[in-house]
Amino acid sequence: MSQEELALELEVTISTISNWERKDVPDGRYIKSIAEALDVSVHKLTGVPSNDLSVEVKSKDTYEEENILLQSLMESFDQIVQDKEKNIEND
Repeated sequence: MSQEELALELEVTISTISNWERKDVPDGRYIKSIAEALDVSVHKLTGVPSNDLSVEVKSKDTYEEENILLQSLMESFDQIVQDKEKNIEND
């Protein structure tokens, strides 16, 4: 899926998609839509196990926990986009 196709599906600009890939984190309201557009689960996209009870929560301040989750989300997002691009190239 190209940036343009994803942008059209999510009704955002191509530059928004590009920013998500490079540095910014998508607004939470887009997570489910991104997962659906990329045909992956929200859990795979965010890197959070489906059984969140198995996640060890360490005593860190809220902002640090959010930053860790957002970084994980971006890494997962980047990997999914790369995988999709490789699949397109191989087709």
